[in-house]
Amino acid sequence: MLLTHAPREHRAAREHLAAATDELAAMGMGPALGQARDLAPRLRVMGPAGRTPTSPEGLTPREVEVLRLVAAGKSNGEIATALVVSIRTAERHLSNIYTKLGTGGTVARATATAYAHTHGLVSSDPR
Repeated sequence: MLLTHAPREHRAAREHLAAATDELAAMGMGPALGQARDLAPRLRVMGPAGRTPTSPEGLTPREVEVLRLVAAGKSNGEIATALVVSIRTAERHLSNIYTKLGTGGTVARATATAYAHTHGLVSSDPR
């Protein structure tokens, strides 16, 4: 909820997620623990203070999140899981990104990845 309703509360979201993950593991709540662990990549995708960079092409913060995951080599399914959305929603974000970057077809993903790298959108955090 913090990421959705108070995106500037990145640190608080990270702290709450860590506490929740520990508690869910201790209580043996597998499905809830899996959901908590699925949120962790989303926190890593976001920059300091919960912000994602904007771009000259007018990408939204969510599109930047998706673009960073594409550049990290994630599949559409992995992107959907990391962002806790459907695959169709992830695909829609990708379509919007490709349109804004002026690319398409078989080179679209590679072009988007190159764009992310040249515009400093790829995190150097190995986690």
